[in-house]
Amino acid sequence: MKQKLFIICLLLTSLTLTAQVSTFPYTEGFEATFTTGTDVDFIPNWKGDTVTSTSSRIFRDATNQRTGTGSLAVIPISSYTGDVILKMNFSSLSGASADFWARSVKNSTGTRPAIVKFYTSIDGGTLWSAATQIGTNTTFQNNTTPYAAYNFIFPANTDGAASVFLRIEVAQSADSSGTTA
Repeated sequence: MKQKLFIICLLLTSLTLTAQVSTFPYTEGFEATFTTGTDVDFIPNWKGDTVTSTSSRIFRDATNQRTGTGSLAVIPISSYTGDVILKMNFSSLSGASADFWARSVKNSTGTRPAIVKFYTSIDGGTLWSAATQIGTNTTFQNNTTPYAAYNFIFPANTDGAASVFLRIEVAQSADSSGTTA
């Protein structure tokens, strides 16, 4: 059965399998308050490497949301690359894809874009697929841009898998200078 996974998010280790998204289509609007910490499930089924309550690292942004009251935000710096992991069960799915909205927001005076890559794992996060870059090296520039729709098609090896992790990596570009979007 072909299904789409819907994720509304802004621009996303060692894991143990706890809960997973298993009802599709699935939509996340980031309305709930995030649990803060290191390697923490900040909302059900979503894990972040460094989740804060302020506007740094991974956080819930209540200012730049597309709809509702919140969005997922990640600010990478030279010494920090953000990792967000969504845990899912695709036992009854094949040909899954994720539709999501993303944008960049001006951050200080730098010109450095953020680079967003997706990875998948079907073994609980031990081995990851090759990276799939979302957009180009300049898509998420250090400028405030409108939200745009994106689509990620899960690789065929995730069809029917009971444990699928989608890893969203947000890194600082090596291009340009100063702060990152």
